[in-house]
Amino acid sequence: MIEAVFGAGSPDANAALGKWSNIQKQKAAGDLALVVSKTWDLIDFIITKQKQNKLPVNANSERLGRALFCFAGINATLPQSTNAWVVYPTDLTRTLVTDDGHAGIRLSGANVDATSLISIVPSADTLNTNLDKYPVVYEFSKYPSNTFSSEIIAAVCGSIDVNTPDPVLDRLMLGHNIGGTGFELLNEVPIDFLSCGDLVVSNAPTSLGDRLLAMLLPKMLYALGPGASGIGGTLLEFSPIGPVDPRINVTPNAAGTSAPIGSLVIPSPALTLSTPNGKWLSNIPVHFAITSGGGSITPAATSSNSVGVASSSDWRLGTTTGNNSATATPTTGGDAVSGVVFVPAASTFTATATGPTGVEISGGPVAGTTYTAGSALPSATVRVVGENNRTVEGYSGAIVASVLQGGPLFGTMNIATVAGVATFSNLSIQKAGTTQQLRFTAGTLFADTGVFGIGSASAASLTINAGNNQSALVGTVLGAATGTIAPSVIVEDTYGNVVVGRTVYFSPSNNSATVTPLVNPTNSAGIGSATWQLQSGTNEMLASLDATPTENESRFKIFTATGTTTSTPIVSCAVGNQKDPISQYVVRVDGSNKAVTNAKFYFSITGSANALTPYSLRVDARVYDRFGVQQGAVKSSQVSQVFLRGNNAEQKEANFFFSSPVTSGNGSKIVFTIVPTQAVSGTISFNTGTCSPGNTKCTVTNECRAVNETPIATPLGAVYRLSPAVKLQGY
Repeated sequence: MIEAVFGAGSPDANAALGKWSNIQKQKAAGDLALVVSKTWDLIDFIITKQKQNKLPVNANSERLGRALFCFAGINATLPQSTNAWVVYPTDLTRTLVTDDGHAGIRLSGANVDATSLISIVPSADTLNTNLDKYPVVYEFSKYPSNTFSSEIIAAVCGSIDVNTPDPVLDRLMLGHNIGGTGFELLNEVPIDFLSCGDLVVSNAPTSLGDRLLAMLLPKMLYALGPGASGIGGTLLEFSPIGPVDPRINVTPNAAGTSAPIGSLVIPSPALTLSTPNGKWLSNIPVHFAITSGGGSITPAATSSNSVGVASSSDWRLGTTTGNNSATATPTTGGDAVSGVVFVPAASTFTATATGPTGVEISGGPVAGTTYTAGSALPSATVRVVGENNRTVEGYSGAIVASVLQGGPLFGTMNIATVAGVATFSNLSIQKAGTTQQLRFTAGTLFADTGVFGIGSASAASLTINAGNNQSALVGTVLGAATGTIAPSVIVEDTYGNVVVGRTVYFSPSNNSATVTPLVNPTNSAGIGSATWQLQSGTNEMLASLDATPTENESRFKIFTATGTTTSTPIVSCAVGNQKDPISQYVVRVDGSNKAVTNAKFYFSITGSANALTPYSLRVDARVYDRFGVQQGAVKSSQVSQVFLRGNNAEQKEANFFFSSPVTSGNGSKIVFTIVPTQAVSGTISFNTGTCSPGNTKCTVTNECRAVNETPIATPLGAVYRLSPAVKLQGY
């Protein structure tokens, strides 16, 4: 194999065979360390002759090298290339350059821990970076490992493209892959051992602007002009190495330039990070900060996305009008490894914080709508607005609600804004009116609602308006007859507003026979009325908001009126405290030579006090002669309705009218019985006179004195009670 590589019989072949013979002897002697050392010498001899072009054209030096390494137990491969070198730990500083002069290294034996095989070849591998890359990438490799004990200098020509602009060539740096997927830029050093002049016309900046930019970049200006020496850097580890453009263009967006105080700038500040060739760079950290005007910006730190954009989502201006500014500063990370140059290094955004210009109402009372008195008006959200009708989120004052017309207004009327907004949810107006309007004021600014109405709430009470305590002849219709007034009530809600169209129920009591209508709605003034035809004596009429009266006296009223007649009182027994159930007693009066047209009794009922309840009663009259024989048929009065509460303490008057008089002769007695015409719960009693039974010393008249008698032979009851507080009229 040696003869095939060097040419049989050539001096170089004989020298190589001598070296091989020595290696064999050392191995036979068991000196393996010397075997390794001598093998490296032979490998170095092969490489040297290969560089001197003294090997035959088809010499397979790689195959020979593999065999020698295998014999010596060295796990290395000799590349079939002239761009390989053996470096010994004893070497002084050496410069190793590829045959074309486009890549190389400078090192010494101090940089390696053991004899090493180094090769530099163009590589198809790509660099692990999105920065702009410029060919050619070289694979720098080293045996026994790709690392060095101390830094060495590596160098590569900047570009093989003669169209690469001079400013780009001037700022290129070397970068290499690390850790499998990582990448780093090499620390730059000047180099003078490459020959790159055949690749570029000129690396030198020509214009003043390019020269100034070159001075700003962290690139050492060296070896400019034809024959430039290329790009150098220091490293500790071999891998694919190539030139890249370290520049990252930073392009700020067209962020908003004004916003109301305390409000967001729209759109928010953002940066686009890209290479000079237009490739977006992702995962690059960007820091945002407020530099003037106050306010806040969030997030303070973010990273560029897949299209190279890093944006703040929330730049909120300060609460004082005037200039505000914020900066965005990219830093290393992601695609931006240490050593990149951001142009510009930081971007400044400016915006003007403007003040409020108006007030806007959302919701609230709707124009032309009528709302119920005392109920909450529709919730109104009121905001202070500024430019472009945006909410002035920095407004910190209060918004005050008031009435422009109508009112008065109730509820929470002074509310501190939150981010320029206040919500009024419990405003109400209690006084009815058709022209109501609200105003919401923030400082000197205000907004008004449309005109709306307030209608009455539910009927809560009624009061007598007119027509009470009248007096007229029996049969007179109050409210229809000349000189009389129709009984009427005014219906009001809780707040004193009259209620229009509210039904009022009218009911006659005692002997009031005719009320028209029984149900009548209130008019536009909240008044409900009825006509009332009087009967003899005291008449009562109930006006109520409820078909069945309640205990609440504010919801009903009782009218009284007197029906006069030509009849005269013939018996008038005073009211006392005795109470006799109407189901157990009958009433006797001395009926000698009397003609009774109407009778008046006083009633109460047992039970707890509750709402007024109507009870219908009738009085039947019978006449007995002195022998206890009934004279004629039973005379019945008209049915009277009496309203009782159920506390057994009332003396409720009820009139009973006989259409034809009950007459009696000399020595006759008139016996009255009281008959309910409906089912009764509890005990209805009539209230008797002032004399208790058997009291013969009463000072009242004989007609009113209380006596017990053996009942005459009638089925009407066991006791006749004289003087049950009865008042009789007739002639």
